[in-house]
Formats: sequence, structure tokens, C-alpha cells
Amino acid sequence: MDNVFAVKFEDVVAGWMNFQLISSQKNYSTRFTDMHDPLLAFKRWLELLADEQTAVFSFDTEEKIVEFSWIKEEESMFLVTEIENGKREQILSLTISAKELLTAFYRAFFEFIQSESYRALEWQGSNVLDEMGEKYQFSETELLDLLGNLNRKEIKEFLSYEGNFEILLEEESANPRKDFLQILEIIKSDADLDTLEGVTSREDAVFDLPKNYDLLSLEEKRQFICDSLQSGMVTYGGTHPEVVRSQKVELFLEK
Repeated sequence: MDNVFAVKFEDVVAGWMNFQLISSQKNYSTRFTDMHDPLLAFKRWLELLADEQTAVFSFDTEEKIVEFSWIKEEESMFLVTEIENGKREQILSLTISAKELLTAFYRAFFEFIQSESYRALEWQGSNVLDEMGEKYQFSETELLDLLGNLNRKEIKEFLSYEGNFEILLEEESANPRKDFLQILEIIKSDADLDTLEGVTSREDAVFDLPKNYDLLSLEEKRQFICDSLQSGMVTYGGTHPEVVRSQKVELFLEK
């Protein structure tokens, strides 16, 4: 059997989960994408490996189809094939057992999703409130309390502009919470945001702010803001990676 084979999941960016296959022959980089979310099919392939059956798994990278095949023979083979415009090109061919292959993929995947390199909001479906909380390191309660203290004009301005307010800062600090508080101070000022370079109003943003917004209680304001921010969905909608976890696979790996 080939001496070296490892899998390394590297990062997830804008719905692309990038990983490498590392072997004595060559290293091969590819990715899973949230657009063609393959995680359930990936799990089924891993479970077939746990049965030590010939198994084929293909996924769309948004550029080409990649196919992983494990062929059960006297000397079992793992094949990696790229398919583009109907043409097949074999990229990798390794002699490896089902257990070795399964160990490499399964352990690498779960080590990755439990590491700091896995950024859930770059893969899983989420909303603007979740994204803002992760970015600025505030809890939902803290964010809603801060935003609830903005008046009608200020909250309309906050909701109606793109979230790239960092452009307003003279320089970003190493403290995201401090940056967010500075951004709120700018919004509370009399600055005309339309005149500030790099800050563009969302033309499609329509928020039905009550005329008596400033008379609402803090709790009523918090609820309005929560509903408005949660309705803004981030486009990444990959399956939660825990769906890949399999008792069948784990029992096989314990043997």
C-alpha cells in the first residue's frame, strides 16, 4: 500500500469548504460548496466505506465535478477523477484500505469543524444578527440593547446602509467590540452618511419604521430591530456539518 495519505480541511470562505488530499504521489486541492451541498452524500460514502463496499462519491465544485471512488479488489484502490465538459481525467490513484481512507477523511473533517479554522457563518445558513454578533463579539442581548438606544433617525440609518461601516473608522483596532461602539457614535453624530466615501445606501432596503418609534419601550424597539435584522439572510446555506457524524463509521473505526 502507498505509504502516505492524509486529508487536511483548511478553511471555509464564502460557502467554499477547501481541503487537500496529501499523498506520496501528489497533493490535490479541491472544495465542497454550499451551492451544491454534498455533506449528506459524503456521509453515505463514508458509511459505504465502513461496510468495505465499492463506493463512489461525486460533488460539484462550481467549476467541475470531482469523483472519489474506492474500488474493493485484492489491492483496493482509491481514485480521484475530475469530470469537465464530459471529459474524465484521473488525478490520483492510491492503494489503500477502506479503514485507512475512512480514518483520514472522517477524523480530518471533525477536527476541522471543531477548530477555529471553521467559521460557521461562512458555510451554514444564518442571519444578519448572527453575523454581526460573531463579527463584533457581542451577544444578541448586548447588540439589541445597544441598538435599542438609537432614535428613529439613527436606527433607520443603521438598517438602511450596508454593513461595511468599518470604512468610517480612521483605523480598525484589535478590539471588534470597541470598533462597533465607534461606529454607533458615528451614526449618532450629525454626519451625512451619503457624503462619506465608501458608504452606500441599500436602495432595496425598506423598513416600516413606526412613526411613534421614539415613544416605544426599549423592549418594543429591541423586538423591532431583532425582526428586521433576522429577516436579512446571509446567502451561505450549507448543511450543518454535524450531519456527517455516523455511529456506524465510529464503530467501524473502533475495531
